Amino acid sequence: MAIHAVSEILGLAPKRPAVRLVSRAWLVAVSEAAVGWIQEGYPFPADDMVELLMADLHGRPGPGVGRLGAAW
Repeated sequence: MAIHAVSEILGLAPKRPAVRLVSRAWLVAVSEAAVGWIQEGYPFPADDMVELLMADLHGRPGPGVGRLGAAW
């Protein structure tokens, strides 16, 4: 289900093996980032975390990167 959601956000066909592979990789990265963010004691706001992950999904740095300062 998550693979379909990621594919839909990007406007890609989830039935394509390459799309499923890349979607899975991104979902694992999100999971690991979330665990790290929690373990580090929420070093920056959740909205910035979401912005960074969505920017990564779209393959570009997000504007939130500049707000992270030392946390980045």
